[in-house]
Amino acid sequence: MLRILVICTANICRSPMAEYLLKEALRGQAVHIASAGIHGQPGIPADPIVSKMLAEQGINAIEQHQSQAVVTNMIDQFDLYLCMEQHHLDELQIIMPSVTGRAYLFGHWTGQEIADPHQLPEAHYLVAHAQIIEATRAWVSHLPRLGLL
Repeated sequence: MLRILVICTANICRSPMAEYLLKEALRGQAVHIASAGIHGQPGIPADPIVSKMLAEQGINAIEQHQSQAVVTNMIDQFDLYLCMEQHHLDELQIIMPSVTGRAYLFGHWTGQEIADPHQLPEAHYLVAHAQIIEATRAWVSHLPRLGLL
């Protein structure tokens, strides 16, 4: 079973959005997908705008999301680490140096970092959502080619 951890800053906007979009896209596959924040505080629900956006797509499971922080014991729990921005990737590799070779930008295949929309106008959420959808599709198409599915 492939185990994927999606990482952003606080684990309330981008990484839970990507987690639930990946879960939907990979439904029926042997995968476990979770998300966490480099600076996450435990137990905070997903941003209401993110929840609304995903609910409009029929993804209601995000309502149960509770944020969590990236912790060192996650090193053996996941096969692939997908970070929203380069600084997340850099911080992850400082916290857990052995993830090198298993950690990438979520937008690796699309050539983009995904900026944090939290507490910005909704238009920023729409941009992040579109980028995450594009990157999700790219990862879903590349995972089998990489021999990970």
